Amino acid sequence: MIPGRPYPVYVYIYGMALYSSNPKMGQREAAEKTRIRFGLSTFSHTTLGRAMKRLEQRAVESGAEPHVGGEPKEPPRKEASGIPTTARTADRRKTVLSYLTRASNGDGNLLAEPKDPRASPSYKRPPYKGAFIDACHKAAAHAFLNFRRLLL
Repeated sequence: MIPGRPYPVYVYIYGMALYSSNPKMGQREAAEKTRIRFGLSTFSHTTLGRAMKRLEQRAVESGAEPHVGGEPKEPPRKEASGIPTTARTADRRKTVLSYLTRASNGDGNLLAEPKDPRASPSYKRPPYKGAFIDACHKAAAHAFLNFRRLLL
């Protein structure tokens, strides 16, 4: 669990990995799939968006993600008014996906789980077990051990 957050870190990582690894998927769809996968009564696209912004901010602040696509990464700016499109969130997706991959030590299970949820155990109630959960532990431990901060 993350202090002050209603869901375990696995839920947030699952949603961010699902959204970031599928460029044509919107936040609403990713949030809905995450909600169903974990058997939650609620999990909003705005929750997913805030988690994405927070992780991007942490990655940039910690110096863990100074470049995206070879270009210097600027600190996150306040977005223009209106609903962000998938095109406007492309850099955020890349940053989050890159950070999660590196933080989990390149563990492919972090991305394999959101792509094919049928191949893993049920996450309807704790204790959560499996390769995806182990990859989440690696990502959370990386953030704490290297930057002395929680992942989100």
